[in-house]
Formats: sequence, structure tokens, C-alpha cells
Amino acid sequence: MKTAWRVKAGVPSYKMDPGLRECLFDPGSTTARFKQISPHFKIRVLQQQWQQPQSSEILFLQMVPRTRALIREVEIVLHDVVWMVARTVIPATTLTGSQRRLIDQLDERPIGKLLFSDPHLKRTEYEVALLTPAHKEYAPLAHLKFISDPIWVRRSLFYLDHKPLMLIEYFLPPLVEELRKSS
Repeated sequence: MKTAWRVKAGVPSYKMDPGLRECLFDPGSTTARFKQISPHFKIRVLQQQWQQPQSSEILFLQMVPRTRALIREVEIVLHDVVWMVARTVIPATTLTGSQRRLIDQLDERPIGKLLFSDPHLKRTEYEVALLTPAHKEYAPLAHLKFISDPIWVRRSLFYLDHKPLMLIEYFLPPLVEELRKSS
């Protein structure tokens, strides 16, 4: 099933809860937002390896087909509950020059902390989509056996010295429920 990605103007406000909408389109750091909710959140790395990105990721990043990228998937855990899954796709061409340091600096750290500390960071507008298990982009949630509901997801390109990387964030039901309570 083809994913319908939309920018903020293309998502009618009645389609989602105001707290979720505010968080999905917040231009700030998700890491900083989670620290406000709980300073004790954890990053659990699910994978970080060189692989072939999905075809939609190759298009979004304008990569040459059949090239590999460093793909990192993590869970963001608050109060022992997975609130978000994040997928980062970093083309090999991005990890040249001073950006080579990214590989060594990630570990269990949130990538947002590294990205937002760069004064020259540029980011595209967020695009959001409502995914179901029928979408290819839903695959990073397969390890969460209890998940089968539609999930809001956002993606954006970040540019470090004009070199792109893609961040996709999956807003899981516990996070959405917390955002509903706070709005």
C-alpha cells in the first residue's frame, strides 16, 4: 500500500487530537520534549547496520538506487513503556568528512541531541502519515507484537553540511495517550 505523506497544511485539524498535532509538527527536539515528560527516558538500540533502505526512503533522500545506508532503529522508553520507535537512514555519502563522527557518537544516545547541537543544521518541513500494518513503512514496528493499530508517523530530512539524513518517528499509543491527556 502506498503511503500518503502530507505536510501540516495538508492535514485537516479535525483528523487528529490537538496535543498530537502539536507534537507531530513541533520543530523542536523530540528528545527535549521527552525530557520534559520524564528525565529518565531511555534509548534502546534495536539495530544499527549498513543495509538497503526502503524504496520510499531512497526516493525521499534522492539516493542512487541499490546503494546502502547506515540504518539505525531505536525505541524510546519512558517508565518501562515503549513510547516511540525512531528510524534513521544515513546515506554513506553523508558519513564523510566531519560527519564520520556520527557513527562513533550514537551508541545509546538520542540522535536528536547530536543533530540539534549542530549550529548549521537545516531541516525540511515534517511530513506525516497514518500507517497501518499494510504499509511497508510499518515494518520497524513488527517486533512490537501488541501493535496493530494505525500509527501516526512523521519524517524529515536533516542536512549536515548540505548532506542529508532521514529521521522517521513512530508515535505509539502510550505516547499518543499522554499527549491527549496534556492537551
